[in-house]
Amino acid sequence: MSGLLFYMHGGSGNHGCEAIVTGLLGGGKLKGAQEEALLLSMRAAEDRRYLPQDLCRIAEEKHVEDNRLVHTLLYGYKKITGDAGTYLRYRYRPAFENGRSYAAAVSIGGDNYCYPLMVDELMAANTVLHKKGIRTILLGCSVEPSLLRSASEGGAPDTERGGHTKEELLRDLFSYHTVLARESLTFTALKEAQQSAAAQGVKGAEKARILLVPDPAFLMEPAPAEETVYPPHFAPGKTIGLNLSPMAEDYEANKGCVRKSFLALIRHILAASEDAVALIPHVIWKNSNDLTVLQELYETARSEVSPEDRDRIMLVQDQPARALKRIISECRLFIGARTHSTIAAYSTGVPTLVIGYSVKAKGIAKDLFGDAVISGEPYRQEDYVLPVQELSDPQQLVMKYDRMRENEPELRAYLRKKLPDYIREAEKNIQVIQEVWAE
Repeated sequence: MSGLLFYMHGGSGNHGCEAIVTGLLGGGKLKGAQEEALLLSMRAAEDRRYLPQDLCRIAEEKHVEDNRLVHTLLYGYKKITGDAGTYLRYRYRPAFENGRSYAAAVSIGGDNYCYPLMVDELMAANTVLHKKGIRTILLGCSVEPSLLRSASEGGAPDTERGGHTKEELLRDLFSYHTVLARESLTFTALKEAQQSAAAQGVKGAEKARILLVPDPAFLMEPAPAEETVYPPHFAPGKTIGLNLSPMAEDYEANKGCVRKSFLALIRHILAASEDAVALIPHVIWKNSNDLTVLQELYETARSEVSPEDRDRIMLVQDQPARALKRIISECRLFIGARTHSTIAAYSTGVPTLVIGYSVKAKGIAKDLFGDAVISGEPYRQEDYVLPVQELSDPQQLVMKYDRMRENEPELRAYLRKKLPDYIREAEKNIQVIQEVWAE
């Protein structure tokens, strides 16, 4: 059997990326992956630091920016030829050393389709791999529905799509062997776009295989307690977990409101209960480091409370995704900005409020809670997702927290009932990859 390639992996310093890899490959669930799979990473050192040993082979992409001459030559070649795959072939060269070949390749960064400026790179990678005869799978796909529609249909103008048109985006998406949408808002938008594109004769649209499958990070098991670094004074079941990210702050409409909201929430939790607060990072990349925000939040919050309450505010150390999931699983409630920090909470039955900024937050919450009836009221998106773009008053977050706290027993009971079937659905990620790889 030819190999299996995982690509568009930024590195495990984003513990969401790490959770996807571990969820797919942990426990030997994907047969033959330990020997035949290669993880092509932008930051291989991070993967060797955080990932469990012996999941699969790891190789690092070549970095164009590290070699000025190469960068200049590649730029010139791309300028002359218009070849969008110029940089990608160079970057992906380590995956094909020593005559390696692959029957299938899995794009881990499916949620990058949420971000228009990332899409051109995804499209180029897809084209490069197809030219090598490799079947591609788009894993964990989330894409803003407006990007799949033209401006005349109420969608995004081309100026908001990066360097590609809607038609180019659709041709790219429909050229994957299989697209695994991780939530129903994306799935529905893709199916509608497929139907419209097929009617217009867009190549590949009619035959495109699009499936609804939950995020594979739901499959990752928490680390044992003895492999987890808890902060001092951490009390299981009596701690509220909070995650905040620089990216969430980038999306806020009212600058500074997210930080003020979290500070107001911390003050409220300490005043209204005996619970503690744990600030939990989930991405520690230099250009988007949760610890930068959380350290500042930690210091400010501790400076505002009485000395006897300071130990009730804790900052969790960076550690592997499985260990962070263990800590999150032992929280009473969780409020998070990073999608995969909230998946760690959801998947372990912790009532969760998402500080969201994209379709993925709304879609995952809808799929988990769409049939929920809590305190006699049916599902309302605003009970589970608070978009940062809509934050204008710190009391909005406090009120959402109070509602979640009030409904904690019902939410826990609902998740206990919902999760077994939902996680079984997530196992289809492995089944589909295994099938496409074996074709």
